[in-house]
Amino acid sequence: MKEKINFDSAFEELQTIQDKIQSNDVGIEELSQLIKRGSELIKYCKNRLRSIESDINDAFNDEQE
Repeated sequence: MKEKINFDSAFEELQTIQDKIQSNDVGIEELSQLIKRGSELIKYCKNRLRSIESDINDAFNDEQE
């Protein structure tokens, strides 16, 4: 992803994509684009959550030492 994005905006966009797909009012070309974008956003969110989890674990480990 080239644009600046954060977890909240990525998650919100994923919800919008889900709503569009579920509306059954999407052409095949748009559906393809939505699925591709959704896949990118899911990958971003997963990576971001892993990073946040690591930060939290590091913070707790630092407190215990």
